Amino acid sequence: MPQASVPAWLAVAAGVDLEPSEPLVMSARRIGQKVWFERRLFEVFGSWVPLEADMDAKLLFGAHALHLGWRAQVWHERLPELAEMDRESFVRPASDADVAFTDALGGATSTIERLVAAYRVALPTAIAAAQAHLKRTSAVADGPLQRWIGILLYDAGQDVDAGSRVLASKLISDDDLAEAADHQERFAGLLPDDR
Repeated sequence: MPQASVPAWLAVAAGVDLEPSEPLVMSARRIGQKVWFERRLFEVFGSWVPLEADMDAKLLFGAHALHLGWRAQVWHERLPELAEMDRESFVRPASDADVAFTDALGGATSTIERLVAAYRVALPTAIAAAQAHLKRTSAVADGPLQRWIGILLYDAGQDVDAGSRVLASKLISDDDLAEAADHQERFAGLLPDDR
């Protein structure tokens, strides 16, 4: 005779260890990847501040590094609290390509290169990943997470808009436009196709 399934709340009350469900673990992995990416961008943007000669870009990178740090913290706070799993264990890059991409960002040397890397590639990539995560959520099970993702998307979008305005002000000549296009293609080419 097959056994009847026991509701999770009853199993927990009885002290039975339950494995986390696959959807919860997958969601935690995706959130952890966002934490890693935003933390790494926080480091990169912050490292550009003392190196950047252009005052508009310097101020932008400084302010947006703080925003990235805040977004990473908010994502981290959205990680599920599971007794059998450390939250920090979910914080890792999605792939080796993410590590290579963020390392390449850190090596950007010119103002246009940094602005393109940040506001045409890195932050739009973070936004797309958050939008994809939002599509996987349920209003019933993930209502608070959906609200936070909306706030994070708005904040990141504001940063992209501000960065795009500064970048546009630096693209004066045809050579500047060509440089920006080359940098965008190079950085975008470092991202995995499934991102």
